[in-house]
Amino acid sequence: MTTPNYRYEFGAFDECLEHFCAPFEIDPPESVYEDGEPTLTDPLMDWITQNNANMNWLFAGSSSAILREWMDTGAKERKFVLSVLGSNLRCRPGS
Repeated sequence: MTTPNYRYEFGAFDECLEHFCAPFEIDPPESVYEDGEPTLTDPLMDWITQNNANMNWLFAGSSSAILREWMDTGAKERKFVLSVLGSNLRCRPGS
């Protein structure tokens, strides 16, 4: 059995933008390029803010910031669930 070769980082700005827009079925913003590089324009910043897009992902293809945020959020949710479950477990009659 061979192990699949997954590619988790994307290099080109347009590729990252397309990958971000597809699951949410949103239209990408108009991209402006200078010297072959994407330019951070006011409309692009507005789009990033409105869609909660991660600039590390869009411009560098790095998922580390997204994963870190996901892990932090998950840790907070787990802590909350454990606090609720813990208090409910202590309140059960006969325990």
